[in-house]
Amino acid sequence: FPPFKPNWSILSDDTKRSSLITGIDLENIAVTGRGTLNGQGKPWWEALRRDKNKKQGQETILTYGRPRVINFYRCRNVLIQGVTIIDSPSWTVHPVGCENLVVEGISIINPESGPNTDGLNPESCRNVRISNCFFDTGDDCITLKSGRDEEGRLKGRPTENVTITNCVMYKGHGAIVIGSEMSGDVRNVTASNIVCVGTDRAVRIKSTRGRGGVVENIRFSNFVVENVREPIYITTFYTKTD
Repeated sequence: FPPFKPNWSILSDDTKRSSLITGIDLENIAVTGRGTLNGQGKPWWEALRRDKNKKQGQETILTYGRPRVINFYRCRNVLIQGVTIIDSPSWTVHPVGCENLVVEGISIINPESGPNTDGLNPESCRNVRISNCFFDTGDDCITLKSGRDEEGRLKGRPTENVTITNCVMYKGHGAIVIGSEMSGDVRNVTASNIVCVGTDRAVRIKSTRGRGGVVENIRFSNFVVENVREPIYITTFYTKTD
């Protein structure tokens, strides 16, 4: 997972860690099949715990962050279908600045102990359809994002026109989440026919003071919720410990 500088000019121009599958400025692409993608996240989780004890400024394996399993930047007409993804080092599937994204029939399974192992995080994406998927993650299952703080506000790239249907979420912090990186706005989201079992929250909208961004035109319907701490949770005082 070598470091690289994407120069994507959407959210951040910092050097990033390459992911197992990385695509930049591509069109008409697909990741499909019945196989399993194994992110082999355990060494990265252990490194994160070790590095908390390192001196500030000391370069480590985590200097450029942890890789995703699938990471697409500024791509159009993207299909992710049928695959199972396990043990991601961090966020599992992270499309950024993509248009016309379809995610259908995938399974994402990460252990409860995995730090920041979100399932599917579309960020600053437009025209997104997610259906018939299964999530059992150590963090949020589906999270809609659009950049963070001043940088996200200046880029001004919302996540919009999102449909989520017929998905099952086990465990995790939140089933369907907006934020906390949502400074570029999130709007026009519909989620229906969702089963949530054992997640901390079914619907979670989170931000923090000074982050900015608008959440609007959101509709959630026909949720089956079982053994959750809070069905709906909205906060503008989000911290890492929430």
